[in-house]
Amino acid sequence: MNTETQAQKQIIAGLKTIGENFLKTTKHLRNVEKNCRDAATKFQQTTR
Repeated sequence: MNTETQAQKQIIAGLKTIGENFLKTTKHLRNVEKNCRDAATKFQQTTR
């Protein structure tokens, strides 16, 4: 296998990792958003 093919495989593996991390981050941020919304709702209820 030549170095160009190896480099291409490494790039593809790197892009897959970036994609997976992006999906995990997106899921995490959705949870953070939900938690913030829940906290804001509870805070409003306690200040009324």
